[in-house]
Amino acid sequence: MRDLGLNDTSDYFCHVHVKNGKRENVNQDVMRLQVVAPATILELSVVSDNITGDTIVCKVEWEPPANITWIGPENRALPVDSSSTTVTRELDKHHTVGEINPTLRGDYSCVAVNEHGTDIRQIHLPADDMNYSNFIIGMLCLIPLAKFLLLLITGIILFIKIKD
Repeated sequence: MRDLGLNDTSDYFCHVHVKNGKRENVNQDVMRLQVVAPATILELSVVSDNITGDTIVCKVEWEPPANITWIGPENRALPVDSSSTTVTRELDKHHTVGEINPTLRGDYSCVAVNEHGTDIRQIHLPADDMNYSNFIIGMLCLIPLAKFLLLLITGIILFIKIKD
């Protein structure tokens, strides 16, 4: 049998017909196929939502089931059973999906492990584009400029009125 996939786990039969003179023997063997596969990360992505923020999703294919561990910025392992991480198993598809709601920006790694192998992928969560400190500095620079322009316009108007 060639090109078997994880969903091909089932009962398979092999029939052998042996003809020896006038006598025919039929042998039937039943084989239960158990496919094994190392943990393989199929997808690692960031899903952004304006309400809940960013979620990092790691989808893993496996047989037997894989465990997912998250490594956050500064190479710290993140707790598996917390409010910011969830792991669900789709047994019929041989998938495990891990999700994490990151609190920090930086590099995150998804580590998938089963008894046949380990797969690691990394994703970078960039810093927020909304940097309010630049906005505040810009406004502080604009206030004196606005005062200067107002005084300049007032001076020009007064100069014209006095000259007339």
